[in-house]
Amino acid sequence: MKTRSMFIYRHDVPFFRTLDSWRFLVFLSSIVLFSSCSNGGKQNNTFNYDLEQPAFVLNLPGKLQEISGLNLYRGNEVICEQDEKGSVYFYDLDKNILFDSVEFGRDQDYEGIAKTDSNIYILKSNGNIFEIEGLKNGKTFEYKTFLNKKNNTEGLCYDKKNSRLLIACKGSPDNKVKAYGVDAKAIYAFDIKTNTFSTDPAYFIYDDSVKQYIKNSFTDQMKDMLKTDKELFAPSEIAINPVDKNLYVLCSVGKLLIVLNNSGAICNIYPLNPKFFRHPEGIAFYDNGDMLISNEGGKKHQANIIKFRYMK
Repeated sequence: MKTRSMFIYRHDVPFFRTLDSWRFLVFLSSIVLFSSCSNGGKQNNTFNYDLEQPAFVLNLPGKLQEISGLNLYRGNEVICEQDEKGSVYFYDLDKNILFDSVEFGRDQDYEGIAKTDSNIYILKSNGNIFEIEGLKNGKTFEYKTFLNKKNNTEGLCYDKKNSRLLIACKGSPDNKVKAYGVDAKAIYAFDIKTNTFSTDPAYFIYDDSVKQYIKNSFTDQMKDMLKTDKELFAPSEIAINPVDKNLYVLCSVGKLLIVLNNSGAICNIYPLNPKFFRHPEGIAFYDNGDMLISNEGGKKHQANIIKFRYMK
């Protein structure tokens, strides 16, 4: 494996600062949690998934008990990575079998996975990115970044429109170059054409924006989550929906699914029912908008992948 460290930190990339539990009872299913979200000139005020009605729940084998990220590979096949294992796993959802794996590095703390047309990328919790050329059998390169363990990077996705990877920090939004001093979570961008990393976040998700959305849209019972001293939310994984073009931020901490438009404004926040989402760590989309969410396993339950239909 080769290490590439030819990073040019870019300051010219625009950086948006957004100013701006769960639907746990069936009789509340008519409540739609939304805010106005502009998408290509059209207003999208609905959430196109019923997270109480999965298309399937697929239990995974022990090798994927600590699944921490997934992405569509081809057809109904997905690629996954397992926390603490330096391998990419290939899983067939139709046959319910693990049919291949590829080693890319030492066993360390890996948290996110993304796929382009030709390469696979894996995110380490300290911000470093691993690239597998040719999807399976190519060379592996490691890209070192200015992020570190304090940032606790967990989310990774491919932004095809902008030829970049998006990296979500579960921890501090700051980096070695700048200290922002804000109560927010940051999402950084890495240009895969030039291998450059912007020191300014592409997006901020402000705590106050999330709190205000919950106050305005959630039921009184769900607002109780604002009274706790625990962390309100923290990104576990991110993915761009190819249908509505929005960025979906999956949060295991706080059990929330936060939806941002391409300017970083909050479109929707949806609470996640622990019945289905014990430890959500991965999210991916089919071309038709159908959504996959993976849950890490525990002592009393298996890891799984859940599919939800996109409702037009």
